[in-house]
Amino acid sequence: MLNLDKVGITLKIIFDGYDFIQSDIGKMLVTENKIPHIIRTTFLPTLYEGVEEFLAYCKYNGDGYLPNELMEKYHCGLYSLDSVFDNNNPWKDKSYVLFNSGIISQLKKNIELEDIKFWVCPAYNEIGQVEAIGFRVVDINTVRKCFKWIFTCGNNIIYGKEYIDKNKTVYVVEGFRDYIALKECGHNVIGLGSVFISEKQKQYIDTLDPIILLDNDKFGIQKSLQYSKFYKTAILTGTEHKDAYDAFINGDEIKICQIQ
Repeated sequence: MLNLDKVGITLKIIFDGYDFIQSDIGKMLVTENKIPHIIRTTFLPTLYEGVEEFLAYCKYNGDGYLPNELMEKYHCGLYSLDSVFDNNNPWKDKSYVLFNSGIISQLKKNIELEDIKFWVCPAYNEIGQVEAIGFRVVDINTVRKCFKWIFTCGNNIIYGKEYIDKNKTVYVVEGFRDYIALKECGHNVIGLGSVFISEKQKQYIDTLDPIILLDNDKFGIQKSLQYSKFYKTAILTGTEHKDAYDAFINGDEIKICQIQ
């Protein structure tokens, strides 16, 4: 975050401001009178009204984040920044920044920016209602690498609540696609949109018998070591790929080794 240029920080505040104002640098840079506006435009506590229509709108606007059959099965879709100007967008001109043509028009006047595209990934609660949506940036260079995900309800999203058996051990993985990979292989799993576990996510995870299974990259391993003080942890074995989805999509068997 500290390495971001002025444009990157501006984009972070505009698109992912709810996350930004909770960070140390955000607390330094954002004045208190701006906070209500940032919360209003980057935080949606509920999404039930019109959510199915919105997902249907995104669903038929492209593919590629997953194989087509999995895009269909998990209700994924593609959302473009230009969708704020589309009259067929069922959430057009709501206050939330990704749906507000006024905010986007003003942004485009002041910042030279390519259109941003997001993979739309819905998360369901235990009774099958959408409780949050994650927007995963297709090309993070278009947002100066200032974020990969935008979460409509902050960094509290949990994928897979509606499917897990809480009486059995549950794997906790980093990403939406990692969650899908393990689920497709028959595992009891939930997915987060980040390697960081928020306090709200922790409250839910602590109701389970969890095993933390993060990516096999440097940062994932570092976080696993940190979480091992509080949770059982595991790693993928038998693959050269860094995460469960990459292993799955390339035909590798998903092998998991719990760390003792």
